[in-house]
Amino acid sequence: MTLLYSSILLSIFGIFLTSLSSFFLSTNFKIYFIVYPLYLFMSIHVIYNFQNYIINNQFKFIIVFSLYFFLFTLPITNYLTESSVVLIATIKYYTPIIIALYFKVKINNELKFFRVMKILVFSGIISSLYSILEVVSLAFSIFPIITQISINYINSGFTKVSVEMLEMLRPTGILFNATHNGFFIGSCFFITLFLGNNIFNKKWATTLTLTILYIGIVLILSRQIIATFHITLFIILFINHSKFIFKSTLFFKKSKKYIWLLLSISSISFIIFSNTDNISFIISEFDPDNTSINTSSILMDDILNLNSAIENIYFRSPFNFVFGFGYTGAIDRHSSTLFLDLWNELHYFFETLVELGIIGFIMYWSFFIFQGVNCWRWYNIGLNDYRLNNNMFLLGTILVLFMVLQNIHYSPLGITNNILIALPIYFGLLPITVKNNRRE
Repeated sequence: MTLLYSSILLSIFGIFLTSLSSFFLSTNFKIYFIVYPLYLFMSIHVIYNFQNYIINNQFKFIIVFSLYFFLFTLPITNYLTESSVVLIATIKYYTPIIIALYFKVKINNELKFFRVMKILVFSGIISSLYSILEVVSLAFSIFPIITQISINYINSGFTKVSVEMLEMLRPTGILFNATHNGFFIGSCFFITLFLGNNIFNKKWATTLTLTILYIGIVLILSRQIIATFHITLFIILFINHSKFIFKSTLFFKKSKKYIWLLLSISSISFIIFSNTDNISFIISEFDPDNTSINTSSILMDDILNLNSAIENIYFRSPFNFVFGFGYTGAIDRHSSTLFLDLWNELHYFFETLVELGIIGFIMYWSFFIFQGVNCWRWYNIGLNDYRLNNNMFLLGTILVLFMVLQNIHYSPLGITNNILIALPIYFGLLPITVKNNRRE
């Protein structure tokens, strides 16, 4: 389990530790690079334990996608760019599968599972609290060193974040990326919402954690994250809870009042502070009456022209339309003019389409949607079966939904969020064991 815990902690805090090292020691070493050999060890462990996996439909898909990814996506990436980009492409698309398969071997009981969930939730709390400190530092200059660390990291070229974001009181967070940071905190919120009573002994601790995480999400000021998070939260209100009183289901049964409270407070706050510069900016970006180019108009333009955009890719490069252009680096270097009119707001959607090709795109998204549907099926079975911790499967469905909703803008994929994206795949492997145990 040491390898598992080390990879999780380095994946979450590696970027932040790099920023501290750059500021205090003036080093250019990226500490999160240490995660890469750990992923390699995970891969070796998965291959070594290959005979222990049940060859079901999900595992067959993993094999088929692996063949496609290593026979087409990576060679095309290598051909259009350099070998180092191949590693980045592998980490971006394939790491969640490796992590999920590794979880399947190592996390073989609930005690280990909730220990990992506890690590993720407490990491989310730290991430949220750091964002709060950043905002306090930016607004009142109480902790100026925090702002200085962020500016130093941005200026060192480790990230594409702009210093102007800090001037708008937008915290970079420990991941130095609003989308990644918001997705991570939001996912930790959902983990706490569904499994909080298995992580904390006191209800007040669970409620306090949810509140801290929610504040961290809002302070990110990412329109994409705030919108998709609240859409997901609203959908949760209409989900039935189990009639069986488990430790894990008890809080979720009562938490809908808390969700209504959050939605009410956020709506009222939005109205009250709508005249502030930041909120006015967000409103104007989604205001259809705004004649200037804004997020809403660009997003609608992308959606309305989706068919012609896909046709444009097909007619200009049929082979790459089918098999992809490889990792984004290839697009930036060789095909930027080809997709100039397509790369506006639906970044994540077009990334998966253009990088993986139509075949890889269909396999990639159908796989994750299948994970969500499969988890939802087992959640509903658990509504009438006391032997299943069905909230775990509901978490898998919600994480997939939260991930799919990110298609409206930037991708959440990264060394940190790959752990969270791996969870639905891991959950999808668990019912096989439950089913076999019943037959036995």
